[in-house]
Amino acid sequence: MLNQIKILIILVVIFLNIGCSENKFTDIPDCERIKDESKRDNCFAGLVQNTTPNNTKLNIDVCSRIVDTEIRDLCFFKVAKDGWRFMSYDTLDELCNSISNEPLKNSCHDIEHRPHLQKFR
Repeated sequence: MLNQIKILIILVVIFLNIGCSENKFTDIPDCERIKDESKRDNCFAGLVQNTTPNNTKLNIDVCSRIVDTEIRDLCFFKVAKDGWRFMSYDTLDELCNSISNEPLKNSCHDIEHRPHLQKFR
């Protein structure tokens, strides 16, 4: 199951930067301005995929702006797996429960490094 998730994430990453326009004032893509919903979702997912958890330049709540359920679920899973602390969720369980894909949700709840992720803020 994890191999399938990895393959799906790789496929999503391939298409992540389609349609992302660059903001003139920062290096952060300005995803909000993209009219096409699919391209906008990929742009938001790309922000999380291509950024480290220590980069506070980004508003990490971008996952919640993704309309496509599958991409949003993968985004939430990556956030949980990588240990982001700037989410609008107080606990890892709350974040994992936001995932609608049951196998991915269960994998999220099973993340090994849970002890230091119990509080995001």
